[in-house]
Amino acid sequence: LPCGWEPRKDVGTDEAHNATTTISPLVRRGKSLLYPLDVYRPLRNSSTPLTSCDDSVCLTSYEVIVMYRQIRADKGSKRQSDEAGDQVMVMQSGSVEWISPFTAEFAQTNGTKNPFPCGIQHPSNIVPLQASSAEPQPPEVGAELIAAHGERVQMRCSLRAKGLGSVIAASVLRVTNENDTNELYSSDSCLFMSQKKQGSKLSLSYSVSAPRDIERGKANDVIPLGVVSIYWKPVQLPLPEDTVAPKDIKDEFGSMHGPLSLPNLTPLIFYGPQCRVLPSPFLAKLLKCPSTPKVGVPFCITYQVTNKTAKSQTLTVSLNDVRKGDKTVRSPSPELLGTGKLKEEMTMAPFEEKAFSFTFMSMVAGKVLRPPLTVSSGRHQTWVINERLISQYLFVMP
Repeated sequence: LPCGWEPRKDVGTDEAHNATTTISPLVRRGKSLLYPLDVYRPLRNSSTPLTSCDDSVCLTSYEVIVMYRQIRADKGSKRQSDEAGDQVMVMQSGSVEWISPFTAEFAQTNGTKNPFPCGIQHPSNIVPLQASSAEPQPPEVGAELIAAHGERVQMRCSLRAKGLGSVIAASVLRVTNENDTNELYSSDSCLFMSQKKQGSKLSLSYSVSAPRDIERGKANDVIPLGVVSIYWKPVQLPLPEDTVAPKDIKDEFGSMHGPLSLPNLTPLIFYGPQCRVLPSPFLAKLLKCPSTPKVGVPFCITYQVTNKTAKSQTLTVSLNDVRKGDKTVRSPSPELLGTGKLKEEMTMAPFEEKAFSFTFMSMVAGKVLRPPLTVSSGRHQTWVINERLISQYLFVMP
């Protein structure tokens, strides 16, 4: 139970139905009495975390028995006799539906295609026999997510408020990523989720590092891409103005009904999609690329590859291997002129670091397709860099 709360001892339970309590000694003719009953359900065990879209529903049945005695007052006297009344019993039953106040949807910001796989050994990263002419295959629907050891994965989490109708909902106080202990959102910051009704959506972006458990020697580690904790509170509903609350209720919730806005509620924890972390023999990245080159002005694009192993590695570097229909185009596009070795093989010493630079000059302004670079490992027969997976463009200024 929340701090400061305890179960009522004067209310019957499933095991004992004989507990009763007197709520009012007298209700006069034409008057009404409001008596609130609080119902609480703890969150599920933390060992079974919420999934991305958890729509599980839990029902709590209740039964309220109200017993009263009708009093008949004599016309010529103001006195009322308890013995003359008739005892009446009214039974009211129903159920409470418990739902998660939010659903969470996770997605990789840049999609599942990674142009820098760093040589990981996975069926989706194997170099085909004719690497230059094979078209990249799109990932299968529902295929497992993979990441190289030490890679940072950009993620997006969308929180959607749920509710009953258009009123009952919950507001977000704070959102943290438990993996990096970073605060993703706070209601005290400049950002503000103004709409708290059903269907309100709050999108957050974060990055997750994908480490492997090297000490335990696990070959294939599976980790969630983010553990998002949501600190929240329900949106309380005031009673109608003409409703009179009982005088014996002295807490701050006497004039409220529906979800109670209690402080320090247990946070909701959502786990991101599962990702398999694989060892990477290389480290590859785009080191330099101008954001807005100009027409007729040469510019340089530089890549960097690092051999992370204690063995010599053979790399095959190829530029402009673009598949168009049944033909393989190896020359630069007419809009973009380039210099440098379009294809070569090289050897990397253990723990060596090398940079590949190419100089280009655009002949037109606007959106220009950037020649893709592919780097494959001869030892592992895997892609170190494979930019053919995603079309890269340059925005050339006049």
